[in-house]
Amino acid sequence: MLKKAGHKVGYFKPIGRKKETSTGKILQDSDTILMKTLLDLKESLEDICPILLSREFILQVLSKEKRKETIQKIVDTFERVSANYDIIIIEGQQRNQDMAVLGLCNPVFGKILQAKSLIITNGEEYSLMDDIFLQKEYFGLNKAELAGILFNNVSSHAIKTIRYEFIPVIKNQTGLKTYGIIPIESKLISPTVEDVFKITGGSIIEADSKEARLKLVENLLIGAMSPENAIKYFRRTLNNCLITGGDRPDLLAAALETKQFNVLICTGNLYPPVTILVKAREYNVPVILVPYDTNTTARLLANAHGYISLENKEKIKLTQELIDKHVDWKGLIDSL
Repeated sequence: MLKKAGHKVGYFKPIGRKKETSTGKILQDSDTILMKTLLDLKESLEDICPILLSREFILQVLSKEKRKETIQKIVDTFERVSANYDIIIIEGQQRNQDMAVLGLCNPVFGKILQAKSLIITNGEEYSLMDDIFLQKEYFGLNKAELAGILFNNVSSHAIKTIRYEFIPVIKNQTGLKTYGIIPIESKLISPTVEDVFKITGGSIIEADSKEARLKLVENLLIGAMSPENAIKYFRRTLNNCLITGGDRPDLLAAALETKQFNVLICTGNLYPPVTILVKAREYNVPVILVPYDTNTTARLLANAHGYISLENKEKIKLTQELIDKHVDWKGLIDSL
């Protein structure tokens, strides 16, 4: 939206999180890679995100001298990168207090980079107001400016409560303006088959394709009953994932026949019969084999959530549509 409005938009993440592959290769922060591509940024990944978090880094930065050196490196890199843009988005840590013990929390960077911060809340509990008041004080103690608030992942029944109860109180007591209320969108928060595959650490033994990996998993169903009883539950929801032993071909077949499952997980390293694999290939439903038992696998996936990746164009488009519809981004830019 900002680029379409004629702005030169950049992106900067002071401290990112590295990932290490099974072969020991270090990968850059995934958010940095995503934003560099989406915004078509010319700077290197190392300039966009100059520091990658690691245990060694944390131990080093506990030293006051190393902390000063780190902050100076971030400031110098930011000044070099930001000179190319009239608007630059700075992504902080997930929580404003993260890395406070190192003197590298969000309010500190807000001050030293002379940036106004937008508080993004998740959920709709009344305790959110307490958290917002606390964050206002926290930023104030660090002499960092706040731009306002954005409510994210709000259920439809709570939108009126936030709009007519939360926001007036917050405005009156903190002076902070709210720039939007973004409703929950299951297609964004639900994991994909690819996410499920990575979390379980299993192997895809059938129907492995890019298209299949991008399908959503909105419901986890555990196969532990007769097919006759299970089928009633299988048909109630869409975008399902079945977790059951490979020695339950009756349940696996029943799930496939509903055409409402996007992935099957066979636990205990028990291979399903060839007939199941053939049917899964026909319906393009990946079959993942995992070494864990059914309950352990279910616990691994209980709190799984989705990520936005370059490959998932649908999630990227949906995110843009939600921001355009529910966020007063023009008002936010004008306030900076």
